[in-house]
Amino acid sequence: MTATDEQDVRELPAYGIAEAAHYLLVPGATLRAWAAGMSYGTDSDRRFFKPVIQPAAKSPVALSFVNLIEAHVLAAIRRKHRVDMPAVRRAIEYLKKEFGSPHPLVDYKFETIANLVVTRWQARCAKLD
Repeated sequence: MTATDEQDVRELPAYGIAEAAHYLLVPGATLRAWAAGMSYGTDSDRRFFKPVIQPAAKSPVALSFVNLIEAHVLAAIRRKHRVDMPAVRRAIEYLKKEFGSPHPLVDYKFETIANLVVTRWQARCAKLD
C-alpha cells in the first residue's frame, strides 16, 4: 500500500451505534436512524426515513470519528437551535450537491441551518446579477 492509497484514519469505522450514542448523549435509536435510516408508519402506509449521515460501515453499522463529529453537530442543531429535520436535510443535500462535500456538517462552519439557507439564497441572487 502506497501513501496515496492510505485511508484517513478519521474515516475508518471505529464506533458501534451504542458506543457512539453513549459518547454523544443521543438515544441509540435516534443515532441509528440518522446513520442507517428507519422505516416508520403503518403497514398500509410504510415510509422510510433516509439517513442524513453516511456511516463508515453499513453492515454492521459503524461510525468513524468524522461521523461522530457529524452526529454531534446534528444533535446540537436539533437540540439547541431546534431546527426541524426537513430543514436540516435540505441544507445537507444542498451542500453535498453544490460543493461535493461528503461530510458537510464537518466541512463547513456555520452557526445555524437558518444562516445556511440565507447564505444559499444570497449566493443564488448573486448569480442572477
